[in-house]
Amino acid sequence: MLRKIQLFLAGGGEQDRATRTYRLIFFHNATSLVGLAAALLLLPVNLFLGHEAIAGALALVILASLHNLHAVRRQERIERANVLTLAALLPLFVILVADGGIEGSGPYWLGLYPLVTFFVAGLRAGLAWNAFFLLLLVGMTLLRANGAAFIAPSTLQMSLLSAAYVFFALFCAVYEYFRHATDEALRQSRETLRQQAMYDPLTGLPNRTLLYDRLKTEVDQAQRYQRRFALLFIDLDDFKAINDEWGHVEGDAVLRAMAERLRRLARQADTVARHGGDEFIWIIDEPYPESAAAEVARRCIDDLRRPLQLEGRTLTLGASIGIARYPVHGTSPDALIQAADTAMYAAKHAGRNTWREASA
Repeated sequence: MLRKIQLFLAGGGEQDRATRTYRLIFFHNATSLVGLAAALLLLPVNLFLGHEAIAGALALVILASLHNLHAVRRQERIERANVLTLAALLPLFVILVADGGIEGSGPYWLGLYPLVTFFVAGLRAGLAWNAFFLLLLVGMTLLRANGAAFIAPSTLQMSLLSAAYVFFALFCAVYEYFRHATDEALRQSRETLRQQAMYDPLTGLPNRTLLYDRLKTEVDQAQRYQRRFALLFIDLDDFKAINDEWGHVEGDAVLRAMAERLRRLARQADTVARHGGDEFIWIIDEPYPESAAAEVARRCIDDLRRPLQLEGRTLTLGASIGIARYPVHGTSPDALIQAADTAMYAAKHAGRNTWREASA
């Protein structure tokens, strides 16, 4: 609830479209109903007292309120209705000040207009409307000093009103600064949590969770649009020997280096993920012709077997790769991974540093 209140006060800049629509509907319903009721009540009173200017402005408010309610009910052009409402309120309050209001209450409208405007438009848009209102009042004061017959705010009233606007502008600036800082901190926190939940912390590649999500999406799209894709199950050869001989720190460095090689090889449309341990999965989007997956596997093996310089040591690894193609070898993520895994073990039994395709 506190976050919604902050978004209400912040005006029309928030990113959450649902919250923004909720704010607009809430404010427009409230202000339209209040404005309509007040205008309908005051219109006959002012006509009876002979305040034609005020009555005319009230008629504009009634029309704006009806248009506002219609826009909110149909949920269309709400922001335009907001501008029309404020445009109708502005001459009303200026006339109220100039005519002294009802029974000399004109000065009170000086404080009421900012409240209504900020309630309708929010902080930032309210500042613009109130700045315009303040300029009109300054013009009225200057005309009054030159002998105009209407009532205008006194110099003291204008000084106090100007000081209040300056203070409110500073408040808005500070509020917006801290709101932006808070939003940025929340965004970074969400991004960090997403990174931890979806990406492997060692290699930076998508983890098994994100892999299965993308693979499921790939299967769904392939079924819907009659597309094809291939899945490569990549297992590093002789990696266990590196861990046993030089330790897990060296092993982690090797995994990071091999993951980076795979990332550079992959196209932007492909997905390379760490399946676990020294196993990686590469989703190749729409291979055409069918030999494309085999060609990618050959390039992958050649690149991974290049000597790796690591802290003064030269290491040479290889990779065994199993290939499964949708829909020939499976129509579900689990079936495709299982088929590619079986083909990968066939490649290992064939002497390693090679690839095999799953059997149909």
